[in-house]
Amino acid sequence: MSRVYILSGARTPVAVMDGSLRDYSESKLGAASMKLALELSGFGAGALSEIIVGAAKQTSKPSNLARYAMLDARLPIHVPAYTVHRQSASGIQAVANGVWSIKSGMAGAVLAGGCESMTHIPREIHNARNSFNEHTRIIFDPIGAQIEGAQPEKLSSSDICGRIAEKHGITTEEAASFAAACAGKAAARAAADYICKLQVRKSKAVESLETDEISPKPEIVAKPADGAAMLVLASEEAASDKKPIAEVFSIAAAAGNPAYGLAETCAVKKALEKADMALPGLARIEIVEMSAVQVLATIKGLGLEASDKRINPLGGGLALGSPWGASGTVHLVDLIHGLKSGESGIVVNPAEGGQVMCVVVRKM
Repeated sequence: MSRVYILSGARTPVAVMDGSLRDYSESKLGAASMKLALELSGFGAGALSEIIVGAAKQTSKPSNLARYAMLDARLPIHVPAYTVHRQSASGIQAVANGVWSIKSGMAGAVLAGGCESMTHIPREIHNARNSFNEHTRIIFDPIGAQIEGAQPEKLSSSDICGRIAEKHGITTEEAASFAAACAGKAAARAAADYICKLQVRKSKAVESLETDEISPKPEIVAKPADGAAMLVLASEEAASDKKPIAEVFSIAAAAGNPAYGLAETCAVKKALEKADMALPGLARIEIVEMSAVQVLATIKGLGLEASDKRINPLGGGLALGSPWGASGTVHLVDLIHGLKSGESGIVVNPAEGGQVMCVVVRKM
């Protein structure tokens, strides 16, 4: 099977829901990151085998985000595209599909990643199709409903956090302290050539947004956010005349009890075993921050310390907000650009319903 290389990775800034990116739909965010990823890769869009995009909250507009966004980006119409879903790990699932497609010989080069505009997630109405009056209609916010709907027991994020904290002995003070530390690390974030420069409205002026927006208040549960991230993946043959920036060593998925939302330890072990690596050999560990207690429990489960400088050196969702289906790919893009030549790292991406995906990469 072919080795899989990453030719480039690009992303938009991340902004909390209803924040600076409120005028950008998920397809506009996706299109911007697609164009920059291709530009940085030096790979012709017309030579792509396919485009794969993950989105956690898929709606009828656009009904196939991957295809809609690539057409919005004016990419060649002959390149096929499809959308995948695995809750907050949807973007990493898209990358996994691309890797597997290349390894199987079905594809030579794939553009893959995740997009989410949680600002544009529409409210939903139950009973509207058959009966719609003040007695029967049920209007609700699908963001909270999607978390509850990830398991039959219908647990909210607060319920899950409470159970994790109780099981692993994590106090409110520990969670708050960890969130504050994450916010402190995020303050070091800066503009980079792999982050799209987007024009946004602020008051009556139009400004260029080039960096992630840091929340003024640390959160112990990540707020919903907007953002997108894309990577160009290629086989050895397709990358023969290019300069890859990283290689994908392994991908693993695991699942556990949805009531506790934790299967990270198992997923990490599976991914490292496949890559023939061990935790001490990793230079950077990126954990998607859904909540402070979830990350702390993961750290404990891996036998690490919260002070380990390899873990989320620039913070994550607790400081920026979490753009659901794009969250893992945002971390993956940051990881490959943050590693030094020869170093390896991992992205740990939990998803609602007690699932987790991991990706291990090495910088070229």
